[in-house]
Amino acid sequence: MSKAADEPLHFSNEQKLRKQMRKRGWTEQTIREALRTTGIPSRGKQHRASRYVHPVSGKSILVDDVTGEIFHLGGKDSDMTPPNLERVYVPLLDEGANVWRPTLAQRLVDGTYLILQTKDYDPDDEIWEFPPGSRVVCRQKRLSMGKVLAAVKLAPATKRLTA
Repeated sequence: MSKAADEPLHFSNEQKLRKQMRKRGWTEQTIREALRTTGIPSRGKQHRASRYVHPVSGKSILVDDVTGEIFHLGGKDSDMTPPNLERVYVPLLDEGANVWRPTLAQRLVDGTYLILQTKDYDPDDEIWEFPPGSRVVCRQKRLSMGKVLAAVKLAPATKRLTA
């Protein structure tokens, strides 16, 4: 998909995505630069989609192949994972496609994970299916970036031990 320099960008949710542009460091120019790259086939919730990766930042956007609307603007991934934590991918709701956010989680003794709040977490910007503080079950899952550890459901309640 290549956009002419003066052709307007089309967003599935203008207000939400303009806000994400500001928070995630996108400009109309960097979006156009990403759109000039070769699209990677992806899936949207309603139609086929293409992921375009910015050649310098590595951030990506998702575009509905049928409507031509941009429906997701990727943010910067976190850097190194501390040794006592694991990177877990949490599904996002209301993104228009299957989108997963990498975050940190602490593995608990029962094999479940506690989703942690990262510095970039903003519940007004993204709706996480399992917000920070959730205790979840994780499984290996194949996503567009390869095999990852993904939060798949809330962990069952544990019985409290009494003395």
